[in-house]
Amino acid sequence: MWSQGRIADILISLPDNLDKNISLRCAIRAFVNENLPMQSVDVLINNEKVGYWRFDYGYPEPDTQIIIHSDVFNKAISYTHIRFIISSPSSPASLGMSSDTRQLGIALRSIQFNLID
Repeated sequence: MWSQGRIADILISLPDNLDKNISLRCAIRAFVNENLPMQSVDVLINNEKVGYWRFDYGYPEPDTQIIIHSDVFNKAISYTHIRFIISSPSSPASLGMSSDTRQLGIALRSIQFNLID
């Protein structure tokens, strides 16, 4: 699923009793190519910046594991807000690649959370 625009949000329900740190890992790729060789992404959890990823055309995708301290999770609400802020979303049409006018940034294939002991 491709993001459209500069901001991509996910709201997810996690267990109420999160008193341990959590590892977040995403299978993700960015819209990069010869005409758009770099894309960076800030990762926020509940409005707190927890990570930064840089994607460069022609290079392997970065390791997307982020360790999130348990204090970031708000115990007063029933969901966790994950926000991706994409540096340079662009349309394939603007780059002469196709007629697709969507402002593409990242494609999220999966997201995984693991408790850290």
